[in-house]
Amino acid sequence: MVTDGELSLVAVPRGSMRWVQEMFVALDAGDISRFLCYLTPDVRFRLGDTPAFHGYEQLRPGLTHFFTLFTSTRHGLTGLWQDGNSVIVEAEVTYTRLDGWEVSIPVVHLLRLRAPEKIADYRVFHDLSPVFA
Repeated sequence: MVTDGELSLVAVPRGSMRWVQEMFVALDAGDISRFLCYLTPDVRFRLGDTPAFHGYEQLRPGLTHFFTLFTSTRHGLTGLWQDGNSVIVEAEVTYTRLDGWEVSIPVVHLLRLRAPEKIADYRVFHDLSPVFA
């Protein structure tokens, strides 16, 4: 077990990354309840330069609002790396805007795990400005 300040983390078994793809399927389906199953109840979730959400009670309404900004999202995974308790996901994310236009941008997700397939710290690095231009 690794300790990072208040966050206790463990390494996940190598070779079992299918859950990452399944998590993004849930996210792209807008199935917030299923998406939350991949996160710890006290998850720290930060989207770009916005303040972090802490726990399901903050994250659920935040994601619900985020999904009202688009008709849909589609994550095309282009890279996946694991080192101990950290998983890095590189993706090309296509956002379908409310006006029907599709805009794709590169996104990196940093997932820090407390247990196998349970994300305790989720960070998204992207620039959404092209989506809203």
